[in-house]
Amino acid sequence: KVSKFAARWNELKPKKLEAADPEAMAAVIARVKEWEEEFGDLEVTTERIAQDCDHFSLPPPAFSGIDEVKADISAFVSSCGLYEEYATKLGELGGEDWISFRGRLYVFEDFVIEWLEKARAAPAGAVADFLKSELAKFRDVAPLLKYVRGEPFQQEHWAALFRKLSIEKVDLAKLTLGHFLAAGQALIDGAEEVKTLNARATGEIAIREAIGEVSSWAAETSFSLTKHADASGREVALIKDWKDLTTQVSDLQALLGSLKESPFFGGFADRVADFEKKLATLDQLLAVLNPIQRKWVYLEPIFGRGAMPHEQARFRRVDDEFRALMSSIVDDPRVFSVLKVPQLVT
Repeated sequence: KVSKFAARWNELKPKKLEAADPEAMAAVIARVKEWEEEFGDLEVTTERIAQDCDHFSLPPPAFSGIDEVKADISAFVSSCGLYEEYATKLGELGGEDWISFRGRLYVFEDFVIEWLEKARAAPAGAVADFLKSELAKFRDVAPLLKYVRGEPFQQEHWAALFRKLSIEKVDLAKLTLGHFLAAGQALIDGAEEVKTLNARATGEIAIREAIGEVSSWAAETSFSLTKHADASGREVALIKDWKDLTTQVSDLQALLGSLKESPFFGGFADRVADFEKKLATLDQLLAVLNPIQRKWVYLEPIFGRGAMPHEQARFRRVDDEFRALMSSIVDDPRVFSVLKVPQLVT
């Protein structure tokens, strides 16, 4: 029985396991436990035979190879126990939600270092080899996780990442470390593409922020107005702080121009071009409107006192248009609103 068991064990015991196959490992552990039980029954039989021989003062039989088999099975059992502990810890770690865990990547790095040391100290065999192989892969995965942290990612970047790593579409709130560990080999194989995706997402942040700044300025910035009494005492709103306003427009134009140096500018070219066109038009309108206002302020008191009667009708038309323009600005004082004034745009 002992020789038969030893022959079967040496032939059928696990010799090589495919890494990253927890199901295979679970099957191996179950089978090793069965082998352990079978060997336990065999040991009971050999002990009983030895006792019977002693009872009849006979020399005990030599159960050749039983000690080697026992040591080998014990080593496997020990390794399986180590693996079960490892699998439990890995399962807990893999269940961490990604959004909260991505700021603590050092925890996974420490886990890999700790378990690599344990695997190297484990009894030699297929289980230890499996552990070492998987942990070696995770050692390569660990430094790449920073490229999938995703703080700068938009929905399009997440979609591209999931496609690259063959991760099924998952809600960001349900994304876990385990998703990336399961796709570990794909992450290693596609490391350069993942780095490029992260660089693109990071580079696009600056572009989005710049466009957002221009968009907010366009939506919120208003003319600084002051009240002015004409020759008859009527109040007319006038624009002030021209220099500050034109400086802001120039700064925004320079900001948009600087975005073109980014290698990730292509996806934003149309929107930037639209804002550039509007800012250029606004710059021209302000350059025209400023001297018009200055001339009106100068001429209105003169014509208001009745001077130059032969030019009164002509000035009155200009005066009406200017007052109508300033009235529309009072109604909607946003700077970009002047782009909608037909007589200015044309």
